[in-house]
Amino acid sequence: MRSRCSKYGSREGFANRGCTSSPKPTAATKTNTKVSTSKGESVVSKQQQQPSPSNINSRSDEDDLATDLKEDEYENEEVTEDVTYGDKGASQVVQRSLSVVQEEEEEDWSSLLALSLSFFFFALLTKPLSGRPDPLLDLNGDKVEAGSAYYIISAFPGAGGGGLTLSLNRNGSCPLDVTQHSLDLLMGYPMLFFPTNYSSENRGHIHESMDVNIMFYANIISCNEPTVWKVDNYDEKRGAWFITTNGVVGNPGPQTLQNWFKFVKANIADTYKIVHCPSDVSHSAVNLCSDVGIKVVKNARHLALTSTKKFGVRFVKAQVLPS
Repeated sequence: MRSRCSKYGSREGFANRGCTSSPKPTAATKTNTKVSTSKGESVVSKQQQQPSPSNINSRSDEDDLATDLKEDEYENEEVTEDVTYGDKGASQVVQRSLSVVQEEEEEDWSSLLALSLSFFFFALLTKPLSGRPDPLLDLNGDKVEAGSAYYIISAFPGAGGGGLTLSLNRNGSCPLDVTQHSLDLLMGYPMLFFPTNYSSENRGHIHESMDVNIMFYANIISCNEPTVWKVDNYDEKRGAWFITTNGVVGNPGPQTLQNWFKFVKANIADTYKIVHCPSDVSHSAVNLCSDVGIKVVKNARHLALTSTKKFGVRFVKAQVLPS
């Protein structure tokens, strides 16, 4: 290894550092040598050598940095364009989303409205209109028909007694009184119900609180009088209005007030009570309504108007042979 100081002398660059030995140039390095010619001209000979790995890496890093900067600028431009376009697109997307939500809400409301209407019409079909009384039902759950025969029995078997029959009145004479069998095994006589608008062509059904005439469906020879129910004159001796017979069917008005009765639903399923409430057929402002109950006279269970002992009843369709 030769000293640069001995060959080239002291140079400003090396004077400050002191003379140091420099490595011998290799094929992988390139140096610039200043040579004096005979003409006194300085010529710098450039020995082209292959670049060292450190130079290659340095160069590659610079190239990569420049490339990254250009790519960043390009990406920034794309982002700017995307943001600019995205504002418009976002507005369109939001509007489109709002339209979809509005359409879905309209469809939901339409479905809900259709479902509500379906339930409404179903309720109309399965339940009578508000204010219209329900039809009477017999023990089989069938509607009670006008002009058809039914047994009226106690709603409470056993101590409640049996069906209805006819007996001589409290004085042992005519007209016959409506009474109840003491034994619940006795069904009594069947009854027919006739509303105010009854006709044989259009019988229809008996509804709750409907004014009806009640008539025994039986050939009663005794007294030879109609078996249509009627409220008898007040019995002062016994202090009650008893239910007797010898009434008439139809002809609603003040003259027939005593002949009209109603069936009103009780608190127990398929159970009704009998009510005398003639104000509807008489168009009178006076309320004469009273429940029908049982009043015992000489061990006989007579039907009479009462405010205490109500008579709960049920209906059993009678199998009547054709006459």
